Amino acid sequence: MLSDKLAGVSKKKITIAILAALAILLPSFLAIFNIIYTNSDASSASRSSVSVTLYDVDGNQLHYEDSTTEYEGDASLTAIFKAICGGMEKTEPISDVSLNQAPIRADLQGFGSYERLTCYFSFTSGASFCIDSNGQYYKIKNEDSERFLRSAFSETVFTDAVPPTLSTADGDSVIPSSVDWFYRGFDGSFKRAQRITVTDKRSSYYVTGSISLSFSLMPDFCVVRIFQGEERIFEGALEELPYITLDSSVPVRITVRAVWNEIDSRKYHGEINYDFNLGVRHRAYFSLSRDTLGVGEFAIISASNVSDISRLSFTAEDGQPVPQFYIKGDGAYAIIPYLSDLEQYTFTVTYGVASKTFTVSMDDSVDPSRDADVTSELLGIEMGNGTNIMNDHIFLGNVFCDPETYGYDARLGFGDTFTVDEKEYFSVFNEYVLTESHGMTVKACYGGRVIHSGNNSMMGNYVIIDVGLGMRLWYCGLSDVDVRIGGYVAAGDTVGKTGKLTASSGEGFMLILSCGESLLDPDTVLGKNLELV
Repeated sequence: MLSDKLAGVSKKKITIAILAALAILLPSFLAIFNIIYTNSDASSASRSSVSVTLYDVDGNQLHYEDSTTEYEGDASLTAIFKAICGGMEKTEPISDVSLNQAPIRADLQGFGSYERLTCYFSFTSGASFCIDSNGQYYKIKNEDSERFLRSAFSETVFTDAVPPTLSTADGDSVIPSSVDWFYRGFDGSFKRAQRITVTDKRSSYYVTGSISLSFSLMPDFCVVRIFQGEERIFEGALEELPYITLDSSVPVRITVRAVWNEIDSRKYHGEINYDFNLGVRHRAYFSLSRDTLGVGEFAIISASNVSDISRLSFTAEDGQPVPQFYIKGDGAYAIIPYLSDLEQYTFTVTYGVASKTFTVSMDDSVDPSRDADVTSELLGIEMGNGTNIMNDHIFLGNVFCDPETYGYDARLGFGDTFTVDEKEYFSVFNEYVLTESHGMTVKACYGGRVIHSGNNSMMGNYVIIDVGLGMRLWYCGLSDVDVRIGGYVAAGDTVGKTGKLTASSGEGFMLILSCGESLLDPDTVLGKNLELV
């Protein structure tokens, strides 16, 4: 019985001891469990928030991957960049000479302090690096760089992964209908290019004068077929196309098959097919109304068979003026004014495959002291006024309102001389004097857009109207202005009222014609046919 009591006491003590131990250790167990559970959640959350987005040099998205993607090793973009970020080391800024590689931008999430990296991967050992969003440079370990270059994500780094392009005579790139292109990867084996634009629709292109086609990299084999309707009218080599004459009114269908053979010394091979429609326009033709200019005169450049003014280019020496072209029908026109600071002005006009160079001589027989630019400064004319407001219409034409038909006499013309305060000046304007009462209206000679109005001591109130072709008519010496900047006027609309004239001491207005920085003779356009066909 005593033994039973002793056994009971022992069991009780053991139970108490166990409970005491549990009381002591339970908080620790709970804390450990909580840490494990919390870390498990954090790890899971971290994995789910990790992502990498790759962009090319033009900002086009190349690849996206987050941790929910079930890839491993070199097939995992996140795994590759975890290795890159974990192994790269800070370095001094790399010389710009090394920046000739096309960069890849990596937007990162869940990679600690790395949010964006601009990476330059090189095939040369030790030459790959990246720059973070703070401008800090990092060297990428060779094994991590090679791991990326071996992966499918590196295609844009390989220049040979881009297939050759086919271009029309007018410079348009033709979109292929199918491409089977291979490039030699980092390990020397051929990989199929994936990032290629193709179309299953038959695109249409237009060329000027010639149906010539050219590749950026000539194929080893190429056959071209031309169809009108269902009839095949040509089959042959690319080089034969410039000699084919087609009816420009009927578009044709063209198919091209080009092959680049697999050769040991090459880093590429493949086949590209094209299927597209082609329309032929007449070749553009350029002409110049005159090749010698005196003070106040201008020449007209005409370009026929032009429909898209954005494809019309004008080139001259640096610093020399470039005229503004205007479209009218299927022609484009521009003005070359007399340029006082040049003896000759040489320029080239190009549209598609058509190009022509012209030279305009400036007649310097006029006394330089009577040059128009000198007098423009005297009159306080600011030639740049209103340049931010342009119109795209040519108002110079048959609708003309002649001041001499509604109460004015032409007293001075461009090139005449007049005296003010015993000084003789060269007139750069036409002056119209009233034959009737004070305050008569001044009417627009041509329609146009009002681009500026102002006042100075020499010209009084004035209004500038853009009449097209870069030409502007200035109505000066007004006592009052009746138009608003930005508005349009028609020929015969009132622009203001007459004022007191300086040159003749009469009542009327002055009319100035400008183009660019040059002052022109108003009589070269007033009531004239400019022969814009």
